[in-house]
Amino acid sequence: MSYRLWGACGLCVTLIVALALVAGCPSEESAEVSVEPPMEVEPPPGEIAPAEETAAAPTSFEWTDAPSVEQIPSGPVAGMMNGTPFTAQTVRVKRDDEDTFLLQISSKLPDPPDNPTGMLLDDDGWELTFAMEEGSVGALQWAVADDKEFDNEHVYYWYQEDGSPISVNYPWGAALEITEWTVDEADEDSYILGAIKGKVALVMEDDEKSWVAGEFDAVYYRW
Repeated sequence: MSYRLWGACGLCVTLIVALALVAGCPSEESAEVSVEPPMEVEPPPGEIAPAEETAAAPTSFEWTDAPSVEQIPSGPVAGMMNGTPFTAQTVRVKRDDEDTFLLQISSKLPDPPDNPTGMLLDDDGWELTFAMEEGSVGALQWAVADDKEFDNEHVYYWYQEDGSPISVNYPWGAALEITEWTVDEADEDSYILGAIKGKVALVMEDDEKSWVAGEFDAVYYRW
């Protein structure tokens, strides 16, 4: 090997040693890697982060073929209709005749919404026909197996399918308690007759064991 080649190699070795002395050997601490948890990315302004999908939670009532007033849970009227969660948007009582009344439970608001006696369009719903003295308070109970007078005691529900209402009539049971019932002086210009408060449970012995239950504070009206 020539002197010139050895000198070049020696210079390279000298530079490598010098760099090692300046940088130092890596320590154990410098070899550790700190991993921070991923930061949550905020959605851009004007956009809403997608919410987790949660199933509707009906009230704590359990289907029974002999519902009682004591079993009716506190809170708004809700339940299960044909295997699907149901939540009432409208509860009202209509005077059918002198001693017969219709408790109407609907998934929709009336049309228009500021008229409590307005039409209920394209809705799912329940209806209970019951008989008692107007303005009275008290409780009524029917087991599924009880005999009923169809004209004065009846329950059915309906739901929308392809734009048409499907009516469901099976053996039924019910519990109704009216705690307040005010009847105002008749006004020819108004359909509203008063107000009514209470709680209700309706059950249907269909394949899905449908039911609805809860408390209501409703308008009492006529057509």
